[in-house]
Amino acid sequence: MPLTVGVILSIFYLFLITIVKVPLQKTYKGIQIKESFFPAGFIIEQSNIDLEMMKYYSYKWGVEREQTEKGLFKTSMRVVHTPNIQLGYSTYSHGVMRRGGLPSGAVLLGFVVGVESTAFENSHLHSNELIFIGDGKEMDIISHTKSEMYVMVIEKKLFFNVFHNYFGQSLKEIVENRRFLIQADKAAYFTQGLLRWMKYIQSQSFQLTLLKDYNKIELAIIKHIFDCIVFEVRSKERMKFQVSKVRDLLHENVNKKVTIDQLVEQLDISERQLHDTFKVNYGFSPKKYLQNLRLNAIRKELLSVNPGSMHISEIAFKYGFSHMSHFSSEYKKMFFELPSETFQKR
Repeated sequence: MPLTVGVILSIFYLFLITIVKVPLQKTYKGIQIKESFFPAGFIIEQSNIDLEMMKYYSYKWGVEREQTEKGLFKTSMRVVHTPNIQLGYSTYSHGVMRRGGLPSGAVLLGFVVGVESTAFENSHLHSNELIFIGDGKEMDIISHTKSEMYVMVIEKKLFFNVFHNYFGQSLKEIVENRRFLIQADKAAYFTQGLLRWMKYIQSQSFQLTLLKDYNKIELAIIKHIFDCIVFEVRSKERMKFQVSKVRDLLHENVNKKVTIDQLVEQLDISERQLHDTFKVNYGFSPKKYLQNLRLNAIRKELLSVNPGSMHISEIAFKYGFSHMSHFSSEYKKMFFELPSETFQKR
């Protein structure tokens, strides 16, 4: 049976208060919400989280996150909750891939500051585009430079009902052939409004909120989001091949010997077209993307392999690195430490 959002959050909550000691909001005067979607008043606030801690948090949520840009990676996050809404704001010092399933029963809206460096579902984000991920869908977001992201996770039925009442149309009618955009002249108003709501939910005033008043707060938050949204008909992009197929092939062959020539032959396209289309969509060449995947996979093994069971050179060779000096150099550029230093952390 799949885990619900509430169960996952409860597990995550226990982990945080027993291991990480994240500062948490006190519960409001003994009132308990029954059957709430999120633990109201629950706050996560962490600064300068390293790559390993970010991956650990992501693993708890079933989301794969990998570094995609060279350098010492750090991320910070702030997340607050009402019974049916989670608001979050995160910063990433370097490029990162976020990929994986979402808990059922919720929809996710995401707004990336600096969309010029970000792809969503294998396509480059448009200016001021608001990411929408429906219930049961997968997250697939890649940034190739530093980024900031606002995230709104909303209980599905609440979101659908308010959407229909506000826009006079069902969500399904809109989502099928339109993209969500934040109005250009309201981008600052949109993000500043979300930060004000987050600050309020962290305040003493929110602690005194009565059960009957949560509905008003949640409706006001959703209305703020909808006040800033416009819809744009999706243009049909005509391409000779689907660039996502290339990406899938690279993931499938992360620990196998595959060359660009082989991909070109398999897809019946030119090397130039493959390179240019991939880079336009993701910000990397196929070759660079594959190397990033392999370096992240090696790092994962270095941190998990049993001592004495395998040497660093064996792991590197498994992922296509035959020259140790070149491998060590590329690895250090990527993660800001030598493979041997990672190996000693396990």
